[in-house]
Amino acid sequence: MKCTSVWRFESLMMWLLVIVAVSLGGCMTGEPEPDSKVAPQPDVPSGPKPPTVEQQVSLMLRQAERAMNGDRLMYPDNDNAYDRYQAVLKLQPQNAQAKSGLQVIIVRYVQMGREALRHSRLSSARLYADRARFIDADNPLLQEFEQHLAEASRQHASVPVKVAPGPASSKLGASEAGAENEYSLDVSDLNQRDDAVLAVLKKVADRVKNTDEVLLIVARNDAEGRWLYKEMKKAAEGYRIRGDIKVGSPPRIVVYPPIQ
Repeated sequence: MKCTSVWRFESLMMWLLVIVAVSLGGCMTGEPEPDSKVAPQPDVPSGPKPPTVEQQVSLMLRQAERAMNGDRLMYPDNDNAYDRYQAVLKLQPQNAQAKSGLQVIIVRYVQMGREALRHSRLSSARLYADRARFIDADNPLLQEFEQHLAEASRQHASVPVKVAPGPASSKLGASEAGAENEYSLDVSDLNQRDDAVLAVLKKVADRVKNTDEVLLIVARNDAEGRWLYKEMKKAAEGYRIRGDIKVGSPPRIVVYPPIQ
């Protein structure tokens, strides 16, 4: 009787083991794991397109113009007209506006050099000449100025060296005898800013519009010089008059050869 109980107990244990094994097998062979592949990501919109060469050139020319208006010709570094024009020429080597802008910088340095020479500041005059020569040593205005500078240096001038305009004409706008490139402005008429002044400014504007010459406006103060330039620009009907404004006396307009 005891043996029979033992056999039954062992049989029961074997059945329990079988049931447990079947249960574990069912758990191991359950639902398959989901696909582990990563779902495709939606297309990310691209950023703004880079500016075209034409857009870059247009921006740099505007920056150069602002630098010129602020007399930032070659300094400070990275914020001057010379660097902007050079950057334009790297993108467009034949860009006429950039080439013309570099020549205008030379004209300004020459005028600054002449003013320094008038006050016997030879070191400053040489500095301006060096900067202009760095851009274009063959510029005719620069070469003419360097002759005056060399003569002043040889003489060790102790008095201001003037670029003499000759005797002033008594009539507003009449070209001086022997100086067809200089127009004197009568002070009393200029104070009134009347039609006589406007007629002379139109005459000068028409001339440079046809010849592409460069102007030096000598005025008694900055406001007067800007007014003269503004009226000539208006008379030129959209033509970009190139030149410089210098505070001095007597008031006059000097015409220089066109920039090559």
